[in-house]
Amino acid sequence: MRRPSAALILIISFLMARPILAGPVEDSRKAYRGGDYKTAYQLIKPQAEKGDAVAQFFLGYLYDEGKGVPRITTRR
Repeated sequence: MRRPSAALILIISFLMARPILAGPVEDSRKAYRGGDYKTAYQLIKPQAEKGDAVAQFFLGYLYDEGKGVPRITTRR
Protein backbone atom coordinates (compact mmCIF):
# COMPACT_ATOMS: atom_id res chain seq x y z
CA MET A 1 0.00 0.00 0.00
CA ARG A 2 2.93 2.35 0.57
CA ARG A 3 4.33 2.18 -2.94
CA PRO A 4 1.22 3.36 -4.79
CA SER A 5 0.82 6.31 -2.43
CA ALA A 6 4.50 7.26 -2.87
CA ALA A 7 4.10 7.08 -6.64
CA LEU A 8 0.97 9.20 -6.46
CA ILE A 9 2.76 11.83 -4.38
CA LEU A 10 5.64 11.86 -6.89
CA ILE A 11 3.27 12.32 -9.83
CA ILE A 12 1.40 15.12 -8.08
CA SER A 13 4.72 16.81 -7.26
CA PHE A 14 5.75 16.81 -10.92
CA LEU A 15 2.39 18.17 -12.00
CA MET A 16 2.57 20.97 -9.45
CA ALA A 17 6.15 21.87 -10.41
CA ARG A 18 5.31 22.27 -14.09
CA PRO A 19 4.20 25.94 -13.88
CA ILE A 20 7.38 26.81 -12.00
CA LEU A 21 9.46 25.50 -14.89
CA ALA A 22 7.78 27.87 -17.35
CA GLY A 23 9.95 30.75 -18.38
CA PRO A 24 12.37 31.75 -21.11
CA VAL A 25 13.66 28.20 -21.61
CA GLU A 26 10.16 26.76 -21.95
CA ASP A 27 9.10 29.67 -24.18
CA SER A 28 12.14 28.99 -26.34
CA ARG A 29 11.19 25.33 -26.66
CA LYS A 30 7.66 26.30 -27.68
CA ALA A 31 9.02 28.66 -30.33
CA TYR A 32 11.31 25.89 -31.58
CA ARG A 33 8.45 23.40 -31.79
CA GLY A 34 6.46 26.00 -33.72
CA GLY A 35 9.29 26.43 -36.23
CA ASP A 36 10.20 29.95 -35.05
CA TYR A 37 13.90 29.25 -34.63
CA LYS A 38 15.08 32.85 -34.48
CA THR A 39 12.75 33.57 -31.55
CA ALA A 40 13.90 30.37 -29.87
CA TYR A 41 17.49 31.58 -30.21
CA GLN A 42 16.71 35.08 -28.93
CA LEU A 43 14.98 33.66 -25.86
CA ILE A 44 17.54 31.00 -25.01
CA LYS A 45 20.81 32.88 -25.56
CA PRO A 46 20.55 35.21 -22.51
CA GLN A 47 19.70 32.26 -20.28
CA ALA A 48 22.66 30.29 -21.59
CA GLU A 49 24.95 33.25 -20.96
CA LYS A 50 23.72 33.36 -17.36
CA GLY A 51 24.95 29.80 -16.89
CA ASP A 52 21.70 27.82 -17.20
CA ALA A 53 22.91 24.35 -18.21
CA VAL A 54 19.64 23.38 -19.91
CA ALA A 55 19.70 26.60 -21.92
CA GLN A 56 23.34 26.00 -22.85
CA PHE A 57 22.51 22.52 -24.08
CA PHE A 58 19.56 23.77 -26.11
CA LEU A 59 21.63 26.63 -27.56
CA GLY A 60 24.27 24.11 -28.60
CA TYR A 61 21.56 22.04 -30.23
CA LEU A 62 20.35 25.08 -32.20
CA TYR A 63 23.90 25.69 -33.44
CA ASP A 64 24.45 22.02 -34.23
CA GLU A 65 21.26 21.85 -36.29
CA GLY A 66 21.66 25.33 -37.81
CA LYS A 67 18.18 26.31 -36.67
CA GLY A 68 17.92 30.11 -36.48
CA VAL A 69 21.70 30.47 -36.45
CA PRO A 70 24.55 29.54 -38.78
CA ARG A 71 25.33 25.86 -38.40
CA ILE A 72 28.65 25.04 -36.78
CA THR A 73 30.32 22.30 -38.77
CA THR A 74 32.87 20.57 -36.58
CA ARG A 75 31.91 17.03 -37.51
CA ARG A 76 34.37 14.99 -39.51
